[in-house]
Amino acid sequence: QFIFLKESIAKATTAVFTVICISQGFFILSIRSEKESLLNFSFFGNPFLLFTIIFNFILQTSLIYIPSFSRIFNLESIS
Repeated sequence: QFIFLKESIAKATTAVFTVICISQGFFILSIRSEKESLLNFSFFGNPFLLFTIIFNFILQTSLIYIPSFSRIFNLESIS
């Protein structure tokens, strides 16, 4: 173990997991069209996609903050 590290490996894993989940949500929004920008689309134009992104956020936060899930996936609260 490194002496100068103040944070645990579980917090680093949680941070990487959070960044991947958030970036995948933006990636899904960005590939809706090959020719038009993300800013040209209506955010509520595809309710199934919106539901999927919200479900992804809820699932991600439950994996971090529900103790039984966080032990299984070796995650910790970031705050």
